[in-house]
Amino acid sequence: MAIKIRLGKFDLQQPLAEFIHQQLERNQIELLPIGLGHIVQTMALPFHHRDPFDRLLEAHPSSARPSFNLSDIFGNIMSYLQRITVNPLQCGGRPCIRGMRIRVKDVLDLLAAGASRMEILEDYPYLEDEDITAVLEYAASQFDHPVLKVA
Repeated sequence: MAIKIRLGKFDLQQPLAEFIHQQLERNQIELLPIGLGHIVQTMALPFHHRDPFDRLLEAHPSSARPSFNLSDIFGNIMSYLQRITVNPLQCGGRPCIRGMRIRVKDVLDLLAAGASRMEILEDYPYLEDEDITAVLEYAASQFDHPVLKVA
């Protein structure tokens, strides 16, 4: 936001710090305390955590990070749904695979483009075959609802 304001692409009508403070209170958002220790811990993370913000989140204790697992909501209906996670602070809150910044949609797009499971696993070595199954199960669950037509 600060960059857009400075470039004249966003007119906030109030000081940025005041706006952020209001939004934190209004939406009951708590800031993660990020210290030097967290920054140093980012060096030990696997390379698939390339996004700097993601690296800082991963370096934080899991108890401080708000996230949930879809099996918490749906139970153990599908055997691999626990691999799909949603974290409001990661990828815009979109469903991801095992807390990584690989969205369900990314894998679906690869499959839709004709990539085989083997090709995806070769290109993304930190993914497992069960992750692809979880993506397909998640996608199938999104379309398992009645379609009502207005008469």
